[in-house]
Amino acid sequence: MNKQRFLIISVILLLVLNTATLMFLFFNQRQQQLAPPPQSSANSFIIKELSLTPQQQQQYAQLWQQFQQQLRQLRAADKQLHHQYFDLLKQAPQDTTVIDSVINKISLQRRQMEMALYNHFKQLRQLCTAEQQQKFNQLIDEIMHRMNPRPPGPPPHH
Repeated sequence: MNKQRFLIISVILLLVLNTATLMFLFFNQRQQQLAPPPQSSANSFIIKELSLTPQQQQQYAQLWQQFQQQLRQLRAADKQLHHQYFDLLKQAPQDTTVIDSVINKISLQRRQMEMALYNHFKQLRQLCTAEQQQKFNQLIDEIMHRMNPRPPGPPPHH
């Protein structure tokens, strides 16, 4: 009887802990969805320089999350293709047709990543008023620089 009681209490305790964990994950995920985009250098710059309204900021947060989700999927596929590509080095003899095929798939994957970036900024621009769009046009180069800063290193030699 003692063993059975211990097992029942253990199962109930585990159920309570699992439920609490799932609730925490669910509510934490919902809060992240409602949060504004991360205050990276580029996002802060965009919000400030374009003077996005709170409503525009909320819409931009949704765009940002969609873009990040799409980018994660594309990067995972890109990583898988690169593993496949480098695995071909281990094969003998090496089939150039297969190598070319994988390289073409990598190229298409990179194209999709570039299109995702382009579409993200196209959607951001569409959120803007006419005045903000003019400012956007002036700032796009700076925005891209802030998103992909050059790594520190020696200057190029000419």
